Amino acid sequence: MSIATEIIMGKFDGELDDIQYAINTRRKLNRSQKQAVVLATINVKDIVVLQGLTPKILNGLRGQVTDIGRTKISVKLDKEPPTRRNGRKIGQLVRVSAICVKKV
Repeated sequence: MSIATEIIMGKFDGELDDIQYAINTRRKLNRSQKQAVVLATINVKDIVVLQGLTPKILNGLRGQVTDIGRTKISVKLDKEPPTRRNGRKIGQLVRVSAICVKKV
C-alpha cells in the first residue's frame, strides 16, 4: 500500500500537520536546489526559453539574459509578446524567477 493510500484511509490523521509541513519544506528545498543550479549555469547574454510562467502567453518565448539577480533573471525577449486578453501589453524586458528559464 502506498503512503498516499494510507493517508487517505486515515492512518496518519494525527500527524497530518507534520506531514504537510514536511512536504512543504521538501518542496522549498527542491525549488532552492533547482534555482541554484540555474543561477550557476546561466550567464548574461545567454539565450533562454521561458517556461512555467503566468501569464502563460510568455511560456515558450525566447530571449537574451540581460541581468542576473539573487533569485530572478531579466530577459530581453526576441520579439514583442502577444497582448494579454485584458488588452494590457507586456514589455519586451521581463524579470522572472530563475527556475522559469531554460538555457537553449
